[in-house]
Amino acid sequence: MQSFIDFLPILVTREFGLNTDIFETNVINIAILVFGLVSFVGEILKTSMLERKQKIVESVQASENRITEARLRFEEAQKQLNQVHLIISEIKNETKVVKTDILTREFSQANDLITKQFASASSVIQDREKLVIYYVLRQVLQLTLFQAFRLFLLSMSVKGSHKKCLNDSIHLFVSPGGKI
Repeated sequence: MQSFIDFLPILVTREFGLNTDIFETNVINIAILVFGLVSFVGEILKTSMLERKQKIVESVQASENRITEARLRFEEAQKQLNQVHLIISEIKNETKVVKTDILTREFSQANDLITKQFASASSVIQDREKLVIYYVLRQVLQLTLFQAFRLFLLSMSVKGSHKKCLNDSIHLFVSPGGKI
């Protein structure tokens, strides 16, 4: 209080000067600044801070709502993913069954075709064998006839009795025992 009384004559005389004492001047200046801020700018700062607080609260609520919506969408996406995995496994199982059926059917058809072709080939081979036997027998018969005819001609030219040679040759070819 004493300092205020000492300061009063300066206010009355209106002599102002520059105080070079840094400690005193800074405290006074800060006190004046705080008083001025509180009295003049206090209401503006309060309303500004209240508006800012309201915006922050609204932003937090909107963020919480978006998080809730995102969680719901995530859970729904998880359900859909599980359903897709289930459908994929069903498709894989159906594919395996169809694949097995197709392979079994194709194997059966191929087996039937091979069996038919083998039977056909066996039939052709048997026919060829019979044909070869026929040609061999025919060739043997021709050679035998040729040999018999040669012997006949030879005996006719040598002996002159062609009747007897002809009968002997005919009897050889007609029956094994010589009887007709």
